[in-house]
Amino acid sequence: MDRKDEVIKILAGLVSDLGTPISVLRDYESMTAFKDPIKASFRLGVYRLCINSIVINLNKYVELWRKYSDIKRTFLSAHDSAINLYISKINNLGVAGFRNDYAAHVQNNKIKKILTDEDVMAFVQNLTDGDAENLFSWIYPKNYLQLDRKDSLMGVVMLAKDTLLKHGGGKN
Repeated sequence: MDRKDEVIKILAGLVSDLGTPISVLRDYESMTAFKDPIKASFRLGVYRLCINSIVINLNKYVELWRKYSDIKRTFLSAHDSAINLYISKINNLGVAGFRNDYAAHVQNNKIKKILTDEDVMAFVQNLTDGDAENLFSWIYPKNYLQLDRKDSLMGVVMLAKDTLLKHGGGKN
């Protein structure tokens, strides 16, 4: 498989890997029973599962363009500013540190201890600005199919994938 086809496969995976946890949280949040205090532990688990998945996949997006910068440069130069906008947005949120300190490892390697629940909640508060929809709205807005593709991360991922397919990718 050539590098262009690898990028197409990664982008196709990101579509579902970013969209699914956001859809799960939106679906659960629309259920009154999910907000019942009796379900607090379950609700926390669902949020941790989905936020961890989102964090890991936001990092994957950044890593993709770092490792495949040649494909971006050669085939996606017309979309470079849109791709880079989301790389900057993700980097500014500090998701790489959260992945390294919590989502993918058992402890923060710098301080050699686990993050407390307060540390995790502070990160999630910063990530979402107190409302998960603030995060979701630029990654996977509810109406993303009606928006310009460059107005959301999901749209940029689809735009990059479709552009590579037009350049003869996806044959493997």
